[in-house]
Amino acid sequence: MEGFVTDISNTPSIEGAVDLIRFVRRFLGKRWRLVTFAAACGAIIGCLLTFAVHPTYTAQGTLYVAPPLSSSVTDAVSGDRYAQDRAQMYWQLAKSDELARRVLAEIRSPESPAALANRINVALIYGAPLLTIQATAPSADAARSLALAYLDQLPDFARSVEQHSGLREGPVLVTVARPVEVTESTAGFAPWLKVLLFAALFGGGALIYTVLKHRRHPTIRG
Repeated sequence: MEGFVTDISNTPSIEGAVDLIRFVRRFLGKRWRLVTFAAACGAIIGCLLTFAVHPTYTAQGTLYVAPPLSSSVTDAVSGDRYAQDRAQMYWQLAKSDELARRVLAEIRSPESPAALANRINVALIYGAPLLTIQATAPSADAARSLALAYLDQLPDFARSVEQHSGLREGPVLVTVARPVEVTESTAGFAPWLKVLLFAALFGGGALIYTVLKHRRHPTIRG
């Protein structure tokens, strides 16, 4: 019985890649100089807009929404759901002008509540009674101080609102993560995405220009 040999050669795929490279070279021709130059200019502009400006710093803290005191098994079971519902209300309280005034008094800042609110981002963690507070400032110490002030003032403010409503007793918000680390706006890979975006926009614009020019003037090459 004669055996057989299965041909597992990847020659077609290699030839396809070579054909693609040849097509790109024929399509671009001498246009690649203009496209490359435009992409380099876009990358330089992206670098200037990203790294030449003064960086900002972001500090983040996390608060846990504590469930109410349970007096029965039913209350204990529904406590987590109650805490998640309350987290939505505390998220709204975190954006209030009254809380901003309390924070401004603690850090002794002459800013307006509206200006302070623009440097604060409060987010809910889906499926968990947790709030994250991100504070942005021109220095690492200022960002950390602002985040700490919100972590200090929001629980007291929320507790006063709850006590006046008579809905619950005990701690309202508990800090579970303090802003120990501060992130710089120019750190990591994210800033380079802006550089790549500018390079792609400028290079793509140059490519479209050369293609349209070639269609209008078929005798022109490059």
